[in-house]
Amino acid sequence: MTRFFAFGCSATSCNWPTWADIVAHNYDYYQNWALPGAGNPFIFYSVMEAIKRNNITKDDVVMIMWTNIGREDRYVKGQGWITPGSIYNQTIYSKDFVRDYADPTGYLIRDMAHLSAVKSLLDTIGCKYKFFTTVPFNVPDDN
Repeated sequence: MTRFFAFGCSATSCNWPTWADIVAHNYDYYQNWALPGAGNPFIFYSVMEAIKRNNITKDDVVMIMWTNIGREDRYVKGQGWITPGSIYNQTIYSKDFVRDYADPTGYLIRDMAHLSAVKSLLDTIGCKYKFFTTVPFNVPDDN
């Protein structure tokens, strides 16, 4: 049995079929770990969780649609994942938080570390994988 695991934001999981749902027709088993509004930190953590929960092996296929760097994800007590999308156009974080803590350089450093770690782990597992992105990584605001 060929298993396919998809990860990403709303470009990967939405109220209508996405690229992941279409690709899934080519596989016997499919899990979509994406969340609308998710950023690269959520994507990173969901890949790590899926690998452990599903014992992803060299026989599996992983596809990741990374998103723009300007996103703040949080796992919040009693709520689960908060994935509001672009930090520059959301209602969760205050304007003061955005002014004081939203830094495109910091986001790029953080997200490139996430991508590198996932690539290294998937290379070690030996599975087939593809990385995509919704927007270039040097664009912090996808609006």
